[in-house]
Amino acid sequence: FSSQRFGRKRTVLLCHTIRCIGAYLCLYSPIYELFAFGRVIMGITSPNATLSLYIIVAEVTSMEWRSTFGVLWNIFGAVGGMLIPWIAYFVRDHFYLMAIYMWPLFFYFAYALLLDESPRWLVSQGREKEAIKILNRIAKVNKASEGLPEGSHFKEEQAKRQSRGSYLDLFRTPNMRKRNLIILLEWFTISLIYYGLALNTGRLPGSIYLNSFLMSAVELPAHILVIFLLGRIGRKWTTGGATLMAGISTLICVPFLMDSNLEDVATAFSVVGKAGISGAFGAVYVYTGELNPTNIRNIAFGTASMFARISGMAAPFIGGPLGDLWVGLPTLVFGIFGIVSGSLVLLLPETFGQTLPETVEEAENFGKK
Repeated sequence: FSSQRFGRKRTVLLCHTIRCIGAYLCLYSPIYELFAFGRVIMGITSPNATLSLYIIVAEVTSMEWRSTFGVLWNIFGAVGGMLIPWIAYFVRDHFYLMAIYMWPLFFYFAYALLLDESPRWLVSQGREKEAIKILNRIAKVNKASEGLPEGSHFKEEQAKRQSRGSYLDLFRTPNMRKRNLIILLEWFTISLIYYGLALNTGRLPGSIYLNSFLMSAVELPAHILVIFLLGRIGRKWTTGGATLMAGISTLICVPFLMDSNLEDVATAFSVVGKAGISGAFGAVYVYTGELNPTNIRNIAFGTASMFARISGMAAPFIGGPLGDLWVGLPTLVFGIFGIVSGSLVLLLPETFGQTLPETVEEAENFGKK
């Protein structure tokens, strides 16, 4: 709602400001309750800042580069994940460890203040002059053209986007309803497996520091491969195939977890599953944005993120209490969800190389033969 009502850039800055407040509450809180409150604030605002940033990237990037930049920034997250266990290995004091993680958030403002607002959003709000100014600056930096001439307008685009979408538009028509239900299940599953594997690394045999490093390091080749596959085999097969890979890999772990002599094999398949689900996480961002029209794209991302947060909250409990009941139960759950969701994604239409829908009506007819 905030991204559509107040703009992508303002939402990024607002959410990051609140996130910093939550981070410093965690760092300097004298009591546990205040620490927990700070963590809640960070949990609420961090996904919103990330999604708003992604929408800006998607809306200013040309079709041929959208998948590349849509996945590329995940590589930086993987590098950060690789650094965390090494820092934690050498810095054992929890206060200094949190300080190393949290204080750099302050420097993010220098980057965020340099962001331009999404020209697409500005046009949808009737602020054509601002959009043209930004587009001309982009053209100048890229040395692509002389820019847009004075008096340029976007009447056709405004006519398409004049109606503001709502959450009901995600499910109002048959095709949109089927696609978005599958996409929401996909986001739920990806988050469940991703955080289920990441947050329960301590239960894997071997060093928790090494296992954490491997779980993040494997994301690098996964994201690079996904960038290649998105432009070769398309969004549908990349997203669905990566999810199936994660589901099958975690399912294979079950018998090896039952034998203490083969636990290292289970760790290896868990790492493979983390690679698959990391690739799916990068691909589903691109796919979700291309399946939904401009006037409800931010709503689609917000709803999908909400489903991902629900499964993200459930992930530690599935890996913990369920693992206490039976050691193979968590990976069994991850495997079933991965196989079912990945298979359903293959029923969706391909968006690669297609003209993207601008309205709900166009999206409803998208992919029809």
